[in-house]
Amino acid sequence: MRLDKEAKQKAEQAIAVELKDLQTQVLGKTESSREAQKTELEFRKQRRELDEKQRNFELEMTRRLDEKVQDSRGSDKSMADEHRFERSGEGPKKIGDMLKQIEDLKRKGEEGSQQTQEKVWSLNGGDF
Repeated sequence: MRLDKEAKQKAEQAIAVELKDLQTQVLGKTESSREAQKTELEFRKQRRELDEKQRNFELEMTRRLDEKVQDSRGSDKSMADEHRFERSGEGPKKIGDMLKQIEDLKRKGEEGSQQTQEKVWSLNGGDF
């Protein structure tokens, strides 16, 4: 009888220790889960902010490009009008230079947009 009682007490103690250990593990995993969720929420917030910045940047570049194109078109027209009255071959050269400048501005705008996309891509760990 005495052995049964001692065995029962030892078993209860072992179970209590194991239960306490399991409770500690569960608590630790709960805390880890909360931290992971907090980190994920922060990451998603940063990604939304970067997406918004990229859209604003692309919009601004498009606006600037449109302004340059409009300015260039006005300049091209006035230059073409002047060229009708000029005899030298300088008019077509100016028009060609203006068209080249437009193409350069378009290219720069696209490069800026691509760089922004690459930054967003790398900050997201390459995952969208």
